[in-house]
Amino acid sequence: MLSRNEFLVLFGNSTSQLGSVIFAIALNWWIVDVTGSAKVLGVVTAISLIPSVLINLFGGVLSDRLNKRNILIVTDIIAGSMCIILGFFVDDRNVNIPLVIAVNIALSISFSLFSPTMRAIIPEIIDENRIKTINSYLTTSSEIIKVSGPIVGAWLFSLDFIGISAIFIINGVSFLISAFMEFFIKYSYIQSNKEKSYFKDFIEGFKYVRREPLLIRLLIAVSLVNFFIAGYNIILPVLVNSLYKDSTIYSLALSSEALGGIIGAFLLSFSKGKSQLVHISRELILCGSVFILLIFFSNLYVLYGVIFFFGFFLTRFNVLFFTYIQTNIDKALLGRVFSFIFTIAIIFMPIGNTVFGFLGDYFYKGLLPIIGIGIVLSVFILFFNKSTLEHQRTSEKRIEA
Repeated sequence: MLSRNEFLVLFGNSTSQLGSVIFAIALNWWIVDVTGSAKVLGVVTAISLIPSVLINLFGGVLSDRLNKRNILIVTDIIAGSMCIILGFFVDDRNVNIPLVIAVNIALSISFSLFSPTMRAIIPEIIDENRIKTINSYLTTSSEIIKVSGPIVGAWLFSLDFIGISAIFIINGVSFLISAFMEFFIKYSYIQSNKEKSYFKDFIEGFKYVRREPLLIRLLIAVSLVNFFIAGYNIILPVLVNSLYKDSTIYSLALSSEALGGIIGAFLLSFSKGKSQLVHISRELILCGSVFILLIFFSNLYVLYGVIFFFGFFLTRFNVLFFTYIQTNIDKALLGRVFSFIFTIAIIFMPIGNTVFGFLGDYFYKGLLPIIGIGIVLSVFILFFNKSTLEHQRTSEKRIEA
């Protein structure tokens, strides 16, 4: 049985995510279909991400100092308004690159404030014994939406009387519904010490992260992995569009990924014990390893299977990773810690979008196995050495104590 706060967080978050999935599917396919270029999609995505790298650094400071519920509401309203504005000014058969970039930048900034705040508010409104369960529920609901969202998005995109404009407006409305639900979250705001400057708060969060060498190593690994995952997000629509010319196949591929995520999160919800870094790194290695199968097999059904297991292991990593942070980091610093996490995690993604966008115009067929190998090597290089394992065992003994 869900409590009031648990229901509001799940429902509000799921509503906005449904719109976002439909938005992302439509936007990526629309750009590739109209321009026929991975390069354009890569550049648009890269430029849109760059501001969030900077905003993420200070988003957590705001989250720790201001009313977290209000931040969630305001950022959802801004995101919804920008999507609706975009819907009224786009043309189905012509991509207005400056307009798309401008709106994506606004959305990126909004998400940079929303994401660390959402992760930081959960320990304050959810019982500690329920955090891992709620994280699993959040991830499961997200993956269910990722299954249905691509199918709905492909169907809407195929309807001439709806088009890309209506899809953007639908996404905007979903954000506004989410903001409405967040208004009713029961949350007690404790005003922070305003005598300290924002910069000192920022430095305090930085020092906290610096004292955790294993966390730093994990974040570096995640940033390298995200470089390759950014490539995956660019190459997949280009690969499907070039080989099959069918948005339905693209939506089914993404649904396969989401279905794997649902099963991964569901199975993880039954596990007991604390999240440990060795388990987190293992999921990342398996996540990249599945792409290597495409070196030996190259048909559509194998592609579906590979993407399914990619989603399975990536989702398990996300649940374990965020649970580890939420249960082991000082709650007063969670917003700032998550800001560093999201900043470091995405810092190489604009580069990945650009690099794989340019490569995708020339040899898109062989890039997915390269992406998988890159993910595996990123984790092995940073985790599997003697000193790291000794630090890891010491850290985990300290946590258990």
